[in-house]
Parts: sequence; structure tokens; C-alpha cells
Amino acid sequence: MTTPSTKFAGHYAKLNNHEVLRLAAQKDSLLEAARQALESELAKRGLGTASVAAYERGESEVLEQQENHRRLDSRNTWKRRFEVSGYLAILITGDLVTISLIHTVLNLPAEAVRVLTKISLQCALAVAAMGMAFAGRWVTLKTTLLTTALFCLALLLWVVWITAHKAS
Repeated sequence: MTTPSTKFAGHYAKLNNHEVLRLAAQKDSLLEAARQALESELAKRGLGTASVAAYERGESEVLEQQENHRRLDSRNTWKRRFEVSGYLAILITGDLVTISLIHTVLNLPAEAVRVLTKISLQCALAVAAMGMAFAGRWVTLKTTLLTTALFCLALLLWVVWITAHKAS
């Protein structure tokens, strides 16, 4: 007949040193029979209290490093959201300046300016959303300024083209 202590000893013999040390770090939560088998296994492997303490220090350092990485990731996420908001503001500002320029130069009616503003802002938001979805970390101040310039130029050319064709 096998005793609980023998079953635990057989199980612990199959574990590697890391697993045995992890159990030793939690030995207060083990049954008495399990604790005795574990102490026997530690003695067989020459792993004393110093090994268990070193393992516990290593585990706490790993947990601390993981927590530091989590905090850093959280800060970077908020920083990235702030940057993206700035890039979106640049794109929308460029759009509104272009609309204002078009209104001033081409002297369009107020209703045409309102519709053009609505359409261009929707396009600007779509461009920004696609940029974030597909470009991810590549979205920088430089790429945002370039995208804004190209978007505003395309908008200007489109309005001039429509105005020219409407006049003829």
C-alpha cells in the first residue's frame, strides 16, 4: 500500500529543480505529507534553504520586472494616444485652412463651403483612421505633415477641377 508521502515523493522526483524550488517557496500551503516529501526531495538534490531563498528573490525580481514593463507599456500607450490626438489636430487644421483658402480665393457660396467642409472633415478622419490602422507606429509628425499636405493639395485640386468643369 502506498502512503500519501510516497505518492508525493514519486511526483516530486519527476519534477525539475525549478518546479521543486517553486513548491518549496510555497511549502506553507502544502499538506504535512507533501511538505515532508518535498523536504526529502530537496535534501536528495542538495537544495537547501539558501537555494529556496535565492529562488524566491529571483521570482520577486521577475515579478518586479514584469510590473515595471507593465507600467512602462501603460505610459507609452497614453503617450501614443496623446501623439495621435496631436496628429489628428494637425490634419484637421490643415483641412480647415485649405477650406478657408478655397472659400476666399474661389468665392464659393456659403452652402458649398459648408458641404465641402463636411465632406473634407469626414475624409480627413478616414485618412487618420486608416493611417493608424495600417501604419501603426510609422505615424510620426513627419508622415502626418506630409499626409496633411498631400490631402490638402488633393482637396484643392479637386475643388478647382470641379469649379473649372462647372464653369464650362
